[in-house]
Amino acid sequence: MKLILNCKNCRSEIELKYPVNDRAELARERGDKFSLKCAECSKENKYNVNEVKAKESKLIAMIAFGILVFGTGIIGYLLKDYLFMPNNPYNVL
Repeated sequence: MKLILNCKNCRSEIELKYPVNDRAELARERGDKFSLKCAECSKENKYNVNEVKAKESKLIAMIAFGILVFGTGIIGYLLKDYLFMPNNPYNVL
């Protein structure tokens, strides 16, 4: 999960580099209002914790999909002898 907010001057996204998981942790560590400097316009502004938005990381979804595909292949390989037995009630063919 990435915490981002928009610059008040140029509207570019600013990614927060603090090791927090949510806005409540951010408020405990940095306070309700904190100042940040935009990398695009070099302007420093004060932001409220409620202006911070969370963006989901695509890396976690890609790892989960890889585990799903790889795990399904392994289970299919391990169960192939059982699934293709002629007297099996769960026979695929």
